[in-house]
Amino acid sequence: MPELTCAAEAAHELGLPTTAQVLADHVELDRLAAQGVEPLQLDEAQALALALERRYDYRTTVDEVEDAGRRVYVAEDALKMVLDFTAALNVPAQSGKGLNLDWSRVNWAAGFDLDLALDKLVERNAYRSALIDLDVAIRAREQSEDQVASDVRTGLRDIQSTYDSYRIQDKAVRLAKQRVEATTDLYAADRVTALEKLDAQDSLLQAQLQLSAAIVDYANARLGLLRDLEGIALEPKGLRFDPALPLPQPKAAEEKP
Repeated sequence: MPELTCAAEAAHELGLPTTAQVLADHVELDRLAAQGVEPLQLDEAQALALALERRYDYRTTVDEVEDAGRRVYVAEDALKMVLDFTAALNVPAQSGKGLNLDWSRVNWAAGFDLDLALDKLVERNAYRSALIDLDVAIRAREQSEDQVASDVRTGLRDIQSTYDSYRIQDKAVRLAKQRVEATTDLYAADRVTALEKLDAQDSLLQAQLQLSAAIVDYANARLGLLRDLEGIALEPKGLRFDPALPLPQPKAAEEKP
């Protein structure tokens, strides 16, 4: 009955009809348990530096600030005074002699073209717009940096919390097993009732379920942190984890060449 209830909940989460036959894959849970739950050897400063270096969304905002800065320089340059030197040379061809030039009739002119920038309304408006765009880009970069920091801190807290929860549940399972062994011996000696023995077995089952949940929560937290550090790539064969990151890696990923 609990398995059918979980299957119905999973179908609802996936957007499938509630009548869909969804069964839990116990092999996947065994695989997660075999990977183990390891402590995280990554401090907050190192994680933030990795995220800011690797996150594509943040790097995009940095590039947008640089682009906006270049547009400001271009708009500012258009506001400056301009002094151009102009020159012209005209050498007519000799009459009736094709391409032979008559150098005795050379005409030339030279001068300067000065723009005092007294009427630059369009350019001034473009410059103001460029400054506004730069300010918007800087704010977007700062907001993106704050979001990255928030994601990483949340991921670190989640993975540490799930690791601590796993250790607590692992100890609870061992204590529950000891209680089952003790009550079994006492029941054989007719010193406890069958209800007490069943209660100990039920406590062991609940502890094992909570331990499995802790393993799943840890795996989800680790995946979330890898996502926030841009350490997961989706490929045709599945997910590829970046082994360069100082995070516990799945054994299946470590065995790949």
